[in-house]
Amino acid sequence: MESMQLQDLFNSNKNINAFKNSYLDHVALIFGRLREIDLNPVLESIFNCHKNQGTVIFCGNGGSHANAQHMAVGLGFVTKKWHHPLRTIALGANGILMSSLANDYGYENIFAQELKVILRPHDLVIGVSVSGNSKNILTALEFAKSRGNETYAFLGADGGEIKKAGFSNLHIPTTDLQLGVVEDVHMLLGHILGYYIEYAL
Repeated sequence: MESMQLQDLFNSNKNINAFKNSYLDHVALIFGRLREIDLNPVLESIFNCHKNQGTVIFCGNGGSHANAQHMAVGLGFVTKKWHHPLRTIALGANGILMSSLANDYGYENIFAQELKVILRPHDLVIGVSVSGNSKNILTALEFAKSRGNETYAFLGADGGEIKKAGFSNLHIPTTDLQLGVVEDVHMLLGHILGYYIEYAL
């Protein structure tokens, strides 16, 4: 079942409720893998960033762009314990800036170019990419690493070029059928980290 494509799933379940239930089987399969995921490494990176008064900087494309912004808000501004806030930001939130950078430097460089202006020592850069092959995420992580900053990546599929490059990552192996589910899983992990950090700080 795991090797099926979405088209195959539809062909065998043309009733919307049957399609829904089969899709949910895949969701449950991926969510079940979360118990094997160790969140300590990324949590330690976030705590180190906070301890050194750095900023946790997120970046992603498409649905992962939405997740990056959501995580930035969830881990920072939504906290109820403001006496020890966690400084967070998501790259790409300014449409004028992003279109300018894409026009002048190419889309693959938009996040790295933004980092050239805002990145400070002790900042943590977290890339979110379902495929692991987003060139602009890889470029941003490479730039941050070249500056001596800590980096991390939330990945799906086979981990792609980002995993191959050796960046610290939280990888959820998935097939093509399950790629959309990874965005849901990444957001769930963001919520788990957000709630934990809120009380821990």
